[in-house]
Amino acid sequence: MRLIAILALSFLLGYCTTSRVNTTKNDVLSPQDRISNARVLTTKTGCRPSSWSSDGQRLAFWNDHMGRPICSKAYVLDLNDPELEMGNATQIGPGFGRVFDPEFLPGDSLLMLTTTHQYEIKECEGDSVAPFFARMRSMQSIFTTTVYGEMRDKIIASNAVDGQARISPNGDKLIFISSRAASYGIWRSLPDGSNPNPVIVGFYFAGEPQFSPNGEHIVFRGRQSPPEGYEGYLTADIDLRHSDLYMCKWDGTSVVRLTNLKAATANPVFHPDGNHIIFSSNHHRDDGKRNLFMLNIENNTLQQITTGDADETHPIVHPDGKRIAYSAVEHGDREVFLADLKMD
Repeated sequence: MRLIAILALSFLLGYCTTSRVNTTKNDVLSPQDRISNARVLTTKTGCRPSSWSSDGQRLAFWNDHMGRPICSKAYVLDLNDPELEMGNATQIGPGFGRVFDPEFLPGDSLLMLTTTHQYEIKECEGDSVAPFFARMRSMQSIFTTTVYGEMRDKIIASNAVDGQARISPNGDKLIFISSRAASYGIWRSLPDGSNPNPVIVGFYFAGEPQFSPNGEHIVFRGRQSPPEGYEGYLTADIDLRHSDLYMCKWDGTSVVRLTNLKAATANPVFHPDGNHIIFSSNHHRDDGKRNLFMLNIENNTLQQITTGDADETHPIVHPDGKRIAYSAVEHGDREVFLADLKMD
């Protein structure tokens, strides 16, 4: 596999666990705007893209309904819909509780999503328990739903927080985040949710996992050590102002730290070519806003690929590799945009 060869030659990896993480320093290229012809796809507040269907015709996204995380809902948007410019989308999920991180399953007729509807039976009553991460504890499960919003099976559930489920490209592996090991870490299971095993545990936080195109590796957002003054598990919001990108084999071995930017580095996703990872970061700015960056894992070069002031996050590369959906703030609202992506 090409990725395995890259890791072996570039980072000299052997078997590695979270207690021994190889690190790397990136060669930084000059910024280059690689995104053009952007158009807005949504007319809902707080939107973030989450997953493309395999044919690239539908996009799943979620939003903070009414601008509050407790009210988040998930949707499927058909790019062939003549009402696309009006933000016409199908709501999926149970219709109450928080719903987020929808992920198309192979065949595109079903999606996975994270939902709190078994624990929060009322819809959007206000965020009365703070902080947000603390109130998530023991409240989330992962279900399947049809593209028309009909709820199906529960596939991941425990006495902890489970979410951010992702399926491998050929559908034989499932990864998700969970707090079942006393911190947020990454776990794997069979596609039906059975036989769960840890992939990355022992970090202060490990999450936002995404599979490589060949399904053999994952990239994720992580912070190994807690911030100064940390008082224990989930006693406050998770502090990810200093987080970076890591990559490992799908079973958690051969962990590599891909960035060391000392900032809020997040939302990693592989380009379909398997050699590039696109993500968001604010390490280069003083105002906290984020732009999109691209890391070439073949030659370890890092390049800023957007340079605007729209606070861009959550990139999702189209299956054709030539387009990209992402979240950005424009005219005061966070919406989903679709744009052309220029690669070398």
